Amino acid sequence: MLAIYEYLFGAASFVPHGYCLAWRPDLIAIHALSDGVIAMSYFSIPIALILLLNKREDLAFKRTFGLFALFIFSCGVTHLTAMIMLWEPYYGAQGMVKAATAMISVVTAISLWPLLPKVLALPGPGQLRKMNTQLAAEIAEKNAAQVNLHQAYQQVEAQVVERTRELQALNQRLQDDVRRRSLLEEELREKAAQLIATNAELERFAYIASHDLQEPLRKIQAFGDLLKSEYESALPGEAVEYVRIMQNAAYRMNKQTKDILTLSRLSWDSIQFDSLDLAEVVEEVAFDLKERIEEAGGKLEVGPLPSIPGDRTQIRLLMQNLLVNAFKYREPDSTPEVHVEAALHDTGAPGTGGACVEISVRDNGIGFAQEDAERIFSIFQRLHGRSEFDGTGIGLAICKKIVENHNGAIEAVSSLGKGAVFNIRLPTSQPERREINAGTDTAV
Repeated sequence: MLAIYEYLFGAASFVPHGYCLAWRPDLIAIHALSDGVIAMSYFSIPIALILLLNKREDLAFKRTFGLFALFIFSCGVTHLTAMIMLWEPYYGAQGMVKAATAMISVVTAISLWPLLPKVLALPGPGQLRKMNTQLAAEIAEKNAAQVNLHQAYQQVEAQVVERTRELQALNQRLQDDVRRRSLLEEELREKAAQLIATNAELERFAYIASHDLQEPLRKIQAFGDLLKSEYESALPGEAVEYVRIMQNAAYRMNKQTKDILTLSRLSWDSIQFDSLDLAEVVEEVAFDLKERIEEAGGKLEVGPLPSIPGDRTQIRLLMQNLLVNAFKYREPDSTPEVHVEAALHDTGAPGTGGACVEISVRDNGIGFAQEDAERIFSIFQRLHGRSEFDGTGIGLAICKKIVENHNGAIEAVSSLGKGAVFNIRLPTSQPERREINAGTDTAV
């Protein structure tokens, strides 16, 4: 330790720098004052750098700033030792200070070179001003956009409020419409119930009236027959003609009441759906009409017919009325020809679109105008006078009612003098039982 101290501060064989300046006061003062001011300046710079580093923790190149502060500090110590050396010859200490300063200078210089590209890449004041101007413009633009966005938000909010009021008003109108519709539906249900009850009463009245008319008509016919058979010779010719007219009228009225009775029964009798062999039903009807067909010299051709679900009595009556009409409405000197055939369709069932059987009854009779195709199915509708063809005008109405009872549809296609075709579409499946009562349909 003594040797180191002697090396640093040994001054026995050395003289201070003041001897070199001949201890002239002016020279000693200017050197001492200059080195002191330089040293104090150098010491102040690291303090400022340290304060800057403490205040700006985000500052880049902190390590270089630290090395530079240490370099400046060591330079200040070098000048301080030079000032001391004017009076004390501590050349060993001065040399060590200079060596340390040299090492720090080298390290600082080496660390500065890699930083040159980075420092050169830093924007200058002009660039910073330009960037600052651009940034200010962007900020102003963003502020304007924010103002516009706020205005748009206020407009949207006002529109939402207005739309909400409109929706509330619309909802109120819809609720009012729903209430009115509910009231109308209730009123319609009540009217429908009244209509059903009225129809039921009318049907019962038609049944009772038709049934009760049978008895007086039978008496008119019976006493007319007695009058004709026992007193025809005693009656003048005009009286015999009157009796004949009376009997014909009674016969027509009797047939008409029977048809009305049949139609009224179709409205409220029970329908039993069974599997019917349609070919067998048509064969039975043809057998019943055999004399009428032979009398007309007619010809009946029946193609393959399938089995269908239906009420046997009603389907038999349907085919009977259609065949009777087919042979009845013909030219006097013509040979009537009637064809009955059927086809199965995968779709087309009325109301469901499911599979159906289409039955066609085609004749070569007198036909009718196509515009009358709907009217002929109405009750009491006749296209010809009684002098041309007899009938009550109820037969096709009965056919339509039977088809509707079987959830089907019937249509007629014809033209004058070209015959007619009656097409009946019936579903291939039916409920097991269907009650028709007082105008209501119930599937069981």
